[in-house]
Amino acid sequence: PVETTVSGTKTLTGQTLKEDQFDFELRLVEKNNAAVSGDAQTVLTAKNKADGSISFGTLKYTEAGTYVYEAKETSESGNGISVDTSIFTVTVEVEDNGLGQLVIKSQTVKKNGASADLKFENTYKTGEAEAEVKATKTLTGRGLKAEEFEFSLTPVSAVAEDGTAIEDTNTARTVKNTEGGAVVFGGLKYTKTGTYTYEMKETSAGGNGVTVDSRVYTVTVTVVDNGDGTLTASPAYSIDKKEAAPEFINTYKAEPVET
Repeated sequence: PVETTVSGTKTLTGQTLKEDQFDFELRLVEKNNAAVSGDAQTVLTAKNKADGSISFGTLKYTEAGTYVYEAKETSESGNGISVDTSIFTVTVEVEDNGLGQLVIKSQTVKKNGASADLKFENTYKTGEAEAEVKATKTLTGRGLKAEEFEFSLTPVSAVAEDGTAIEDTNTARTVKNTEGGAVVFGGLKYTKTGTYTYEMKETSAGGNGVTVDSRVYTVTVTVVDNGDGTLTASPAYSIDKKEAAPEFINTYKAEPVET
């Protein structure tokens, strides 16, 4: 008998490759130009190592001939990962050297008819995360009216986990309060992990007996990768570097009148 091994590699772009993360199959489909099917098919399975190596183990031969295999990935796409659908053809030629020995004459790998490395390439991508930034408006001295006061949210900085600057596609925006005092900046969208910082403040002008709130809040939105193709965006609020629930408090006071 004579033996040989078939090995390949797996790469995963966008995420760290894990041990035994993906499944692969090597299936005998042809012997001496004749199709092989059913129980006659030799099927070897393998999983990747953490370093990306794939080994289908040892193939043993007791007869000379030409053996053709198909190698493919059998994992399914999901959780942000797109698997490689390539099918490789592995051909092993075994011959009798005339000295009572079988030897491996050649072993080749092809993809779509051209010589190729047995390499499976997968990609991990995340979707989009959304966040809402919220505050409350309180007016003492009289009832609050809908859309009476205006507020702004302005991007300050955006950095990745390693501290490098990244783009924040969210632009400065303004909103007005509801009758119930809610202030909501909705529709903030993120496609990259990192820390996004904003300034939130009231932009209304005082007058007509109303004194506006001049405080400026820092809003920090942290975007994390959940590892399953999804991102989560979580806002936190502070003022003067201390955690604080954002609330803008205005006061109405009628001016005295004389007669």
